[in-house]
Amino acid sequence: TDHRIVFSSDLHGNNVQYQKLVKYAIENEAHAVLIGGDVAPKEQHLDRRDYYEYMQLKQREWLEQTWPTIIAPLKQHKIPCYLILGNGDVSMNYDVHQKHEKDGLYHLINCKRMSLTDDFDIVGYPFIPFSNSSMKDFEKWDMSPSICPQKWQKAHKFRMADIQIKYAHHSTKPTRTFAPDEVVTNEWHKYNYSKEIQERDSIQIDLAGKVFTEKAGKTIYLFHAPPFETIADTVFDMNHCGSVAMTHFIHECQPYLTLHGHVHEAVDKSGAFSQKIGNTSIICSGNDPLYKDAQPTGTDLWLIDFIVEDLQSAKRIKI
Repeated sequence: TDHRIVFSSDLHGNNVQYQKLVKYAIENEAHAVLIGGDVAPKEQHLDRRDYYEYMQLKQREWLEQTWPTIIAPLKQHKIPCYLILGNGDVSMNYDVHQKHEKDGLYHLINCKRMSLTDDFDIVGYPFIPFSNSSMKDFEKWDMSPSICPQKWQKAHKFRMADIQIKYAHHSTKPTRTFAPDEVVTNEWHKYNYSKEIQERDSIQIDLAGKVFTEKAGKTIYLFHAPPFETIADTVFDMNHCGSVAMTHFIHECQPYLTLHGHVHEAVDKSGAFSQKIGNTSIICSGNDPLYKDAQPTGTDLWLIDFIVEDLQSAKRIKI
């Protein structure tokens, strides 16, 4: 049996895009829907002194009041939804996602492996390398220098140089979360990402864990971050902002398929939504909620429609 999957990412609380995603999946009898992070509205009101607190409250309001109604038709049609969070999602609202998961609305697969079909698993990972904006949840060091392989050291140093420029702007952030069952305290604090922490807590170390390395050839990876120097991490100025650790992971483990979001403009700038690294297929949605004045204005949704057993079937569709 062929299993049809519908994937998109970075909808950032755009209700019109979500409604189109759900409608498309139902009408096309999808086996599952995958959402690659940055689920809730941005709510980036930079002029507010309570910027982070306001973002957390507004995201929570949307997650509790609007989101369940939008996503519920998938459950009614017995279409499972698997999602991860992204660096635009506030982890202090993790309990809301856990409640929705308990109610059967979707599976939250941050750092978690689940069976997708009889033959294939799915595993999710929400973290990205430090971005060029203020520090957010689900951002961390990319590589740990002492164990960074020789062939990736040049790329790692390039990314580190970029981080050093931006690091001074990283400040107050909510408690970050790794495992789905980790308790998230409802408090705000400064988090010091020191070089010592870099050696014991990085994307490289996470991806070396068994939950990610086992059955790679029979696993679909739902990543928010894109891998470094690929079609999925090409930004406006044609430079690359992705994860060196993720590129290393793909070369070493050769996953069956990796799905990526985060860089809204990647497909437009690279000119492609998919590529191969060895036996691994890499696909990004390139969706953009088109925010203006802190509100999503985009009405077009970009999604990927593919058959698990036939990745050459993958199509990028605008609806």
